[in-house]
Amino acid sequence: MTKTIDTLQAIAKTILKKIFASPRSYADFAALITSRSHSPLLSRRRAGIITSRVRMVAGVFAILTPLWVIIDMLVFPWPIMAMLTVGRILTSAAFLYLALYCRGSTDIRIAYRAMAIMFAIPTLFFLFSHPLLSHYKMIGMADAIAAGYAFLPFVMAAGLSVFPLTAKEGAFFATPILLSEGVVAMMQVGMLSWSSHLGAFWLLFLITAVATLAGMSQLSFMSVIVEQGARDSLTGA
Repeated sequence: MTKTIDTLQAIAKTILKKIFASPRSYADFAALITSRSHSPLLSRRRAGIITSRVRMVAGVFAILTPLWVIIDMLVFPWPIMAMLTVGRILTSAAFLYLALYCRGSTDIRIAYRAMAIMFAIPTLFFLFSHPLLSHYKMIGMADAIAAGYAFLPFVMAAGLSVFPLTAKEGAFFATPILLSEGVVAMMQVGMLSWSSHLGAFWLLFLITAVATLAGMSQLSFMSVIVEQGARDSLTGA
């Protein structure tokens, strides 16, 4: 029995080395699950990277979001187009405010707050836009564009891969995204079959898991670099 456990541990350690930048112990792997054991230096460096990437993503979406208004005007009728335009203007303004307000910080709590706001903005827009479009009968190009709004949660879930996150943090930031998909599914239960919703939810869950693993891999490489930069190669001090 002991030999079997040792074999399984060796296999698990080999897999972890292949995926997460060769963690030297299970304590290193635990640091990828939760941030409790992170050093103050790693927390500061990670906070700086998270806030800088939040600003970058927010700035890009502050520019791209209102540009889609042109397409909405071309394909949707007036009442829907007007409501979507208002929603996009508010969303763009929120992204712009976040890009300007979120300065580079070494406080991990500020980084968490910035990420939460960044993911909350498109989540609220999705909860507003997708049910609105689903209650109108679309044809032709309008139907194709309206269907594209349903993929917003998948884009948000994939966005988790941009940040160096622990597994616990990835689950925390992904929860509102998954819940928004669940809320929309409950609202549309009479329009689409449960199998369609379950398939979409399962795909969203898989994308979230892969994006979280990518974030954990970033964190693993980052922790190694920070440790190497903080120690003298000759004396180990």
